[in-house]
Amino acid sequence: MSKVGFVISHIFWSNDKEMTQNFEHYLCRYWAHPKRPLDRIAQLQPKQDYFVTMSKNPYYRLLSAFLALCYLHLGGCAANPTSSEAKADASTTNLYDQYMAEERAWAGLTTNTLAVRKNLDIVYSEGGKRGAPVLILLHGYYGDRNNWNRVAYQLRDRFHLIIPDLPGHGDSSVHPEADYTFAETSFVLSDFIDQLKIRRFNLAGHSMGGGIAIQWAMSRGKQIDRMILVDSAGKYPGNTSVIARQMMDGANPMRIAQPGDARRVLSMAMSLPPFVPHQVMNDFETKQLKRTAVYDEVMADMLARDKSLDVRFFNAALRLFKMPVLILWGDQDAIFSVDVTKQYMENLGEAKLVILEGVGHTPILEAPWPTAKAMASFLTE
Repeated sequence: MSKVGFVISHIFWSNDKEMTQNFEHYLCRYWAHPKRPLDRIAQLQPKQDYFVTMSKNPYYRLLSAFLALCYLHLGGCAANPTSSEAKADASTTNLYDQYMAEERAWAGLTTNTLAVRKNLDIVYSEGGKRGAPVLILLHGYYGDRNNWNRVAYQLRDRFHLIIPDLPGHGDSSVHPEADYTFAETSFVLSDFIDQLKIRRFNLAGHSMGGGIAIQWAMSRGKQIDRMILVDSAGKYPGNTSVIARQMMDGANPMRIAQPGDARRVLSMAMSLPPFVPHQVMNDFETKQLKRTAVYDEVMADMLARDKSLDVRFFNAALRLFKMPVLILWGDQDAIFSVDVTKQYMENLGEAKLVILEGVGHTPILEAPWPTAKAMASFLTE
């Protein structure tokens, strides 16, 4: 099905709330041109209550369909596949892969593969401005490099972006020894940047990627200029999350094990889930189901680490960091409650806190524009 099919079907068959999100998504997603930055587009969007009111008018649906057709067909959208990568992926049958290839092309990202070790290939996106400060972005559990695409679009003019699929995730290899501990992953990433001859860099990690960033900074901290932790994993005695408690008790509500689980997990991970066409979500879920056993191993390693890690050691590690750190959190995070940010502010030497109101555990997808703005501001201070 074409993008037009996605737009039309979801504008006409969504409920009012979902349709409002769908229209806003396509307005921002496809009304994107290299000479028209999305931060300016975001400023032009009417308030949410206006869209909600208009969505109750049947003529609004016709207008939405017409505008969507205009944006998709009349031109100049950077989202159209212009790279060889996007054209190559267009020949596949997985719509999630096609959609993500277009989004990477729109964000100016290319795909590369690096054999870090024997039987361990890391696939990564690269883009932005060559010669600019390097910014490495790490995704979370069940995520992949594409989670950062919309943030990357906003940062591409200021930074040289490196966004890897972590071992066992996305298009990277599973770990040959099934070792997904934060320590081992940080060693893999060290080998990765050494082969790329990256000497100094900025580092950002979301969720599990944030926990890995903390671990990595413990061994390579002198190479990191600034670090950003987005709703990061950590050792939090003050975490009030019911979901986190269930995971610690061995019942993982974030597990995708059967059809339908992906949307359920999305609703827990986000307060403001972005619009995802049903067929794209189904293909994403199909990919995830093929790696259920791998994700179970990843979660088992994270839980084992959390149970064995003393909070005093975690806090002591934070106090050793010399680089400035941005703590960026959604105040509606249902996995790591916003209260845990106090722990960071009490233990980090030089830290800045940004709380995004109404945003859940995944700001990089729920609120990519304010997330990118906060990151850029911090990194250029």
